[in-house]
Amino acid sequence: MTTKFIRIFFILFLLFIIFFSFGTDLAKTKKGGFFSDESTYFSIIQSLAFDGDLEYTRADIVRIREIFWVGPTGVFLKKGHDGRLYYAKSFIYPLVVAPFFRLFGTHGILLANGLMIFFVLLMGFLLLRQHHPQEKSFTLTIIYLFSSITFIYIWWITADLFNFFINFAALFFFFYHFKKPAWNSLAGLFFAAAVFSKPNNILHIGILFLLLLYQKDWKKFLSMALICLLVLSSLLYFNYIQTGAFNYMSGERRSFYGNFPFERPDFTFAGGFPMSSDNYWSRFYLSPAIALLNLFYYIFGRFTGMIVYFPSALFLLLLFFSRKKNRRIGSCWRPLAPPFFSIS
Repeated sequence: MTTKFIRIFFILFLLFIIFFSFGTDLAKTKKGGFFSDESTYFSIIQSLAFDGDLEYTRADIVRIREIFWVGPTGVFLKKGHDGRLYYAKSFIYPLVVAPFFRLFGTHGILLANGLMIFFVLLMGFLLLRQHHPQEKSFTLTIIYLFSSITFIYIWWITADLFNFFINFAALFFFFYHFKKPAWNSLAGLFFAAAVFSKPNNILHIGILFLLLLYQKDWKKFLSMALICLLVLSSLLYFNYIQTGAFNYMSGERRSFYGNFPFERPDFTFAGGFPMSSDNYWSRFYLSPAIALLNLFYYIFGRFTGMIVYFPSALFLLLLFFSRKKNRRIGSCWRPLAPPFFSIS
């Protein structure tokens, strides 16, 4: 497998993504509608693209109906302190996709999602190539991505593929050996985006920062931490000046199905289904049995199980725990995929 072949593959794959994006009618594939998270994310995308804000208005529902005529079934809204309505979801994925939507409509959403897949392949290949022959690196990267259902997410207007991409990009900038080490600090940008999009990402990100402290790599730690804090602060501040709250899930939240506020005078916020998170822990009980059941579904679940969604990740996990451990930090990860899992 030559360098020329690999270059041709990436060129053809990029062309495929472009032709696929502009040759597909996203609204028709979804039969004019979508549900829950997709509804909210698309609503935020069009609001940021045309109004530059997170406020829900009559203009929003009119624009949404023009493209997805069924309407944003299950859209999440919340009422601000000023009485206005705002979208109750993280806006980081819509913020990235909004320029593509403004320029190319729904084709732009497919293009943005497709480019995320393309750059994951490219980054994976570049990472592995620093430690292995390019033929093996290319093959392993292809297997890593296409032995999962990741490509299916190109159709989804949700943050799932985006979360995969930004976590992957963060690890790329964290582990890649740049000629100028300052480039590694950009990992902080993607770490911040990952935490803002899905706060529980802080768990695995925190481990990487702790490893930097353990290795006494103060420069890398401080530069990444500073960028991460600046980006997170900016995102939180934008949410605050838009909605009057730092937390996009706080306050009185409601979901709407079929009837949407401002579409008709009798359709108001009060007609939605309550879904406030303020009393979450008093409404839901987390027991050891539930935790074990969730762990079972995490591996074997029909909708989110690793066996169905990401068998390559499960294989690497089992391979990792079956190996003899080494005293050196990260050395036991090295035979699996060094750029992704080890600290060098």
